Amino acid sequence: MKKTLLIDGKTVAGKEQLHERFAAAFDFPDYYGANLDALFDCLGDVNCEAEIRIINAKNLEENIGRDYAENLKSALLDAQNEFPNITVEFID
Repeated sequence: MKKTLLIDGKTVAGKEQLHERFAAAFDFPDYYGANLDALFDCLGDVNCEAEIRIINAKNLEENIGRDYAENLKSALLDAQNEFPNITVEFID
């Protein structure tokens, strides 16, 4: 089974909503901390193929802040490198 999360940067209202989308798409546990460290850790527990596609990445940067968007990208790329079942794509 493959799970795909498509995040449109135009539709993300903030960090909280972003993390809610990850939690819902990948069935993160109730104790998910809704931060980038917790995101990385929980992606490591995903036991199926997982594809994360972020479109309108420039808009996402505007909606969650440039620094947070850059850190999100780093965390997701680190997860992709660490966990062979995770693939990540950013589309502007």
